Amino acid sequence: MCGRYYRRSDKQRIAEAFRLGKLTDLPLEVAPSFNIAPTTMQAVIVADRDTGERTMRVMRWGLIPVWAKDPKAMGLSTINAKAEGLMDKPMWRTPFKKRRCLVPADGFYEWKKLDAKTKQPYAFQLKEDQPLAFGGVWEAWKETPAAVEARVRRQIEGIIVRPTVLLERTISIDIEEIPMDDVGAIRLRIAPNDDGENAIVSLAEREYRTVRRGAQWIETFSIVTTEPNELTASVHNRMPVMLKPSQYERWLDTTDQERPPVDLLRPYDAALMSAHVVDPRVGNVRINEPSLCQAFECPPNSA
Repeated sequence: MCGRYYRRSDKQRIAEAFRLGKLTDLPLEVAPSFNIAPTTMQAVIVADRDTGERTMRVMRWGLIPVWAKDPKAMGLSTINAKAEGLMDKPMWRTPFKKRRCLVPADGFYEWKKLDAKTKQPYAFQLKEDQPLAFGGVWEAWKETPAAVEARVRRQIEGIIVRPTVLLERTISIDIEEIPMDDVGAIRLRIAPNDDGENAIVSLAEREYRTVRRGAQWIETFSIVTTEPNELTASVHNRMPVMLKPSQYERWLDTTDQERPPVDLLRPYDAALMSAHVVDPRVGNVRINEPSLCQAFECPPNSA
């Protein structure tokens, strides 16, 4: 399993390392991140459908199959795709044949079990300390009506909660209904409130019309994993599929869908990699510091 990785490279360095044909407008800034966790929006590289040029997109980590009704029910089960099942399982077969991507990174974390209660995190990277690419697959999922309603409810609640802090009032909110066919007909019960009620309702209605855009297409990806090499085997029984620059083109080229590059689904050469102990704080997804991926000296039982 690969459940955490890091990327020291920013958007420009990724563009240079992966020879991107163009940098399209991205919905968020691609900045270095030292503790990348599942369900977050991350940079991936795909081949442009029309030109074949490599281009960067931002997708959610954790593939959502096209048939999924409730993504939450899947948990973290789709952050990785086992190489051994890519051609056998329907959920992975089509993305592997038609929608492969590169996941830019500088390394990944795995945890070694020391005893029943203690695990020590390690960072794995290339010896030359260069950006690397995980082999990934991606999918586009259209929100179901239930998913749209859940998203809009969360956004409306967030919109209303923010001004209550400024007003320093205790406000009870009950969203009775968010109709799917009428943007303007929101029924909110807000009390007690006095003179702040109109301002809050006005803000909610104004921002609701901004965020209420109907069903959205969400692009998601999964990192393909394989058996460990000699280096990673001492820590974990899986490792991400890592690709060399000379293999990028084959991985991204989905022209021949009947013969996908199954020969690339193998462990990376351990002689080209290095590993070191890192700060146990990497287990906390809220911590994102450059020091997390650096060598860390501590007693084994302090992890």
